[in-house]
Amino acid sequence: MRARTVLVSLLSLFVACSDEPAGAPDPTSDPRDGGGGDAAVDPSADGAVDGALPPTSTCELTPLADVTGATEVATEAALRAALAAGGKVRMTADITATSPLPVTTATILDGGGHTLSGGGTTHLLVATMTDLTVQNITIADARNLVSAAQHFSRQSGAAIMVSGGNGTTDGPAKGSLTVVKATFTGNHAEQVSNGDIRGGAVYVFNLPNAMFSETTFRNNVAVSGGAIGGLGSSLSIAASVFEGNEGNNAGRGGNLDGTGGAISLDALSQNGQTAYLRICGARFKENRAVRTGGAIYYVNHWKTGSVVEIRQSAFERNETTSTTEGQGGAIFAMDDDKYPANTGAANRTSVTESLFDGNTTWGQGGGIWFWTKDGSLLARNVTFHANATATAHETGMGGGLAISSGPATLLNCTFAANYAKFHGGGIQISGAADATLAMGNTLFVDNLSNRNGGYANFHTNRAVDTDLGGNVQHLDPARVIDVNSDALVAAGATRADPKLAPLADNGGPTPTMAIAAGSAAHDKGVSGASVPEVDQRLKKRDATPDVGAFELVP
Repeated sequence: MRARTVLVSLLSLFVACSDEPAGAPDPTSDPRDGGGGDAAVDPSADGAVDGALPPTSTCELTPLADVTGATEVATEAALRAALAAGGKVRMTADITATSPLPVTTATILDGGGHTLSGGGTTHLLVATMTDLTVQNITIADARNLVSAAQHFSRQSGAAIMVSGGNGTTDGPAKGSLTVVKATFTGNHAEQVSNGDIRGGAVYVFNLPNAMFSETTFRNNVAVSGGAIGGLGSSLSIAASVFEGNEGNNAGRGGNLDGTGGAISLDALSQNGQTAYLRICGARFKENRAVRTGGAIYYVNHWKTGSVVEIRQSAFERNETTSTTEGQGGAIFAMDDDKYPANTGAANRTSVTESLFDGNTTWGQGGGIWFWTKDGSLLARNVTFHANATATAHETGMGGGLAISSGPATLLNCTFAANYAKFHGGGIQISGAADATLAMGNTLFVDNLSNRNGGYANFHTNRAVDTDLGGNVQHLDPARVIDVNSDALVAAGATRADPKLAPLADNGGPTPTMAIAAGSAAHDKGVSGASVPEVDQRLKKRDATPDVGAFELVP
């Protein structure tokens, strides 16, 4: 099917309320309420940004497949027979299945706006080495009850499980999954097993291509990846919503359980043909995982040329829930180096024109936790607001972003009102020799820490390795603990009050934090080839760029 470029209108995005405390940060308060001065979120209207956001996203959506001449079905028996035959199938009534529905030949299933249910007793669509399209449908209350004696992939994915083959005797991986205008709700894959059980709604195994467009995942649950789980598979996601999904750690209790509240992926490249995760125009709200990656968890094999791109997306109030461990309140990103024989291209991760608001974790990286040996991270036009590590964790670090290993570059980002107990309320850069950060035109406002006895650096735990210029920082004087509190984030950084406005709908695909003409961030950025052409709202920057993710456009 041919993708078309359209304008996307996301649902209204919500932001956390904030009351302005006086003086030094209160360790008993919720860190998501931090960030004094003009950076605090407007507490009116229950913290909501009123109205739907304007249709200004530029993500590519997938049109519905033509189902002219489809076989029409209204019963479980008729649906089962039609899926066995393949081709075009259209539901004309709600259907509750009593056992799984195999798909072995190319099939388009159009729900006709109806619901396919598992009734809480069975998983549903199981496709093997073929192309499956599912559209215009709600899939609800599926439950994968396959016993632990079977392969873990069969225990995963309650609503849809698609396999590209076993990767050995089946030959090259084959098949695809396309999901358009679908809703997945109340699906469960949470067996106790010695395998990696993932994907409360959807699981893709050794699959070269899976695509989700204008799809909603709500309140799905799995051991890991409450909405989507995958191994050796590549995915693209556009204009989709992930809300209230959970990776609940109900499996064997290993370190791969309880990862990725919405999405949990391992080894994108293992299918041998593709290696990508592309997300555009998505909203991740209030998803939760026990251990790592409140919204997204992914681990790539290093030196495989894997590409992760997250664009024009919002991550709001996602969390990891353990009170003894936890990394990546929104995203846990890692390139695994346990395969030293790999000799391919370095992996690349980029997060651009996006928002991280109110995400939390126990240990490190309230917004993002990143680790790589050979890859890289680029964050461009990203706002990190009110993300936090737990106030109870004495060594919590990196309220907004934690770089544990590998090189990262930040361009025109905004860090405001983030919190970490130990230090690095905005950013934590590991002391490892291979953890490096280059940064330009980035804005820091009222990021906080409150390490016992002082000594905490609030915005970043140390100055960045490469100062690209144009960085501005401000800390409300009432929040200063000692001389370290407002330590320079970069050698040439400027201390000045940018009078940052509350998080709000200022146009564009996600909320932003605006500046006015009198702001210390206005026209104070450096110019050059690395400066992004647009801001977080996709508004064109001028020849004298502003500092931060927002460009004041006349």
